[in-house]
Amino acid sequence: MIRIHAIIHGRVQAVGFRYFAYHLAKQYELTGWVKNLYDGTVEMEIQGDSKTIETFLTALRKGNGFSSISAIDVDQIQLLERERKFVIL
Repeated sequence: MIRIHAIIHGRVQAVGFRYFAYHLAKQYELTGWVKNLYDGTVEMEIQGDSKTIETFLTALRKGNGFSSISAIDVDQIQLLERERKFVIL
């Protein structure tokens, strides 16, 4: 089990990207959160099995048909043991 912090760059605001990430996270049974930042990027923390997170990130990079990702900055961070769901902030 790992937790990552990610900043997603590209055309990721006003295109349904957070909802796309939310539904993907639910599909892969990941926990965490996603939110827009003022600089036009999207920030998220995702927790789950490392292989599942890699699969999630691969699907995220493909986008929802409206978004376009130019880069994802990823750092591994400390687990949150009691977290049980994925939310949009």
